[in-house]
Amino acid sequence: MNGFGRLLAGLLGLAVVGGAAWVVLRALTGTGPAPSRARQAPPQRTDALAEATAAPPTWEPAAEPEKGSFLFDWWPRFACRHPWVVIAGAVTFVVVCGVLWGTMRGEFGTGSFTLPGTESQRLSDLLDERFPSVAGDTAEIVFHAPEGIANPDVQEQIEALLEEAAELPQVLEMTSPYEEGGRISPDGTIARATAQYETGANEVDDASIEELFQWRKEVSREGLQVELGGIVPTAGEREAPGYSELVGLAAAVVILLIAFGSVTAAGLPIFTALLALIPAFFLIGVGAGFVNFASFTPQFAAMIGIGVGIDYALLVVTRFREALTTEGTVTEAVVKAAGTAGHSVLFAGCSVVIALMGLWAMGIPLLSLTAMGPAIAVGLAAIVALFVLPAILSLVGHRINRLVIPGMRISAVQHRSGMGYWLARTIQRAPWLWLIVATVGLLVLAYPALDVRLGSSDAGSNPSSLSSRRSYDLLAEGFGVGYNGPIVIGAALESEEQAAMFETLPRALAAEPNVVGVSPVLFNEDRSAGRIVLIPGSSPQAEETDTLVHHLRDSLPELTAHSGAEVLIGGPTALFIDIGERVRERVPVFLGAVIGASFLLLMVVFRSLLVPVKAALMNVLA
Repeated sequence: MNGFGRLLAGLLGLAVVGGAAWVVLRALTGTGPAPSRARQAPPQRTDALAEATAAPPTWEPAAEPEKGSFLFDWWPRFACRHPWVVIAGAVTFVVVCGVLWGTMRGEFGTGSFTLPGTESQRLSDLLDERFPSVAGDTAEIVFHAPEGIANPDVQEQIEALLEEAAELPQVLEMTSPYEEGGRISPDGTIARATAQYETGANEVDDASIEELFQWRKEVSREGLQVELGGIVPTAGEREAPGYSELVGLAAAVVILLIAFGSVTAAGLPIFTALLALIPAFFLIGVGAGFVNFASFTPQFAAMIGIGVGIDYALLVVTRFREALTTEGTVTEAVVKAAGTAGHSVLFAGCSVVIALMGLWAMGIPLLSLTAMGPAIAVGLAAIVALFVLPAILSLVGHRINRLVIPGMRISAVQHRSGMGYWLARTIQRAPWLWLIVATVGLLVLAYPALDVRLGSSDAGSNPSSLSSRRSYDLLAEGFGVGYNGPIVIGAALESEEQAAMFETLPRALAAEPNVVGVSPVLFNEDRSAGRIVLIPGSSPQAEETDTLVHHLRDSLPELTAHSGAEVLIGGPTALFIDIGERVRERVPVFLGAVIGASFLLLMVVFRSLLVPVKAALMNVLA
């Protein structure tokens, strides 16, 4: 399928998701059974106790059953009548997901690191087909010896270590710094060897990468520092998961305690967010058995899932606390919270899932697959807030305001003396002025986006605790920053004439600006494909490197046109540049599709045109 076909497929998938969400909204907001009994009107709060006690209870006259939706009326009442049944169902669902994870979980990889329809991907496919021995990705082994790489004792140690590294799993061949020129720094203290793997980084086994890092840990010693760089170690190297998530969770706890002033009220959003996140982790693990999820997908899902899970529950809990002050029973307070905040949760959940699934329209498989993890977490967070939280609130009831933090007694109802009320009244007194000020402010903040450069970060952005970052720094110190971002040039050669032409390219490439090194041509056995590695003078993320890649892609066809051979520019550095260009091309399509789907959802929920138009404009400005 070509690029246009994939774009259409992505848009079609987005339309299907949007249509399904529309059907769900229509079904859930339709009429359903409601209690037909008359109920006591909520008591009126007055300052005079005598008036409150003397006034007899008033009853609403019996009338026809009130028509309410299944999700926002019937279900909250059912959850309040049978809270333990609902909670037992939720626990059963978590247990079933856990059993599925235990029996069907797959292994996480590095994601589908491909970019269909680009020149870098065409080169990768060409090398896979005709030159598989160099089609895989590489690991750079960087040595730092203050006594000198050429020192006989150091050389003996390095050669012995490289013999060991050549026997590591999935390593095809090893290039020694003593066998090829240009691999020892001018000062003689830094050297680099290259381990060629048989597959791309996304297909290298986790066990192979772990063994590589274990080898580095064992051989690095005082007087001979050994670090690992290149796409294979970088793709497989991750900080230990959990720390950043715990920091975010702790910050959320502090904010909720300040907002509610009650440990009970603050704890409910945290609890429901984790209740949704646990089965989300299980389902993502099961999904890894069917698709190539990147190893960071669970962390990505946790980051978004915790945020939206707390947010959705926060809306419902806030409305519930307010409703307790006006409604006669806990059940009516739960129903009112579900009927008000529940609409916001449903719309927000559908919108976020559609936005995440809209990443399929970007044409970047890594983004598309990774987005499935957070989409699962967001969907479960909305389900827990809509279906399970009403049962929990019915059990907590008026105890939700207990365990008050001393000195932080926060009212459940916002008063006119609050900052929010003051700000709203101030804006309403001069709406056009504030509209202009806010719009100008947003445009000023958005102005830098006109000159933004999109791409992907390299190992230079990693923390120094990672070996890939230390390798990056050593290569930059010993050889220059360009050695961290080599550019691969390859071609399919159909005749000896084309092979002879390709063999002359290194001399021409060495004369190009911003080029500090060009490797000799490497042919496959039948000389039907060739490869050249070019070292730029700038870092992988530098604008000068982008300019060099585009210059080569424009100039090489003119140099090789007489032979009829098509020369392709690729490698990790060019691939990252192509990713930035793909994102830049597809962002308008992505935003248009997502905002359009949200527009339709708002029309269904509010039955209005003005509200969706306003929301669309706000999304564009934001």
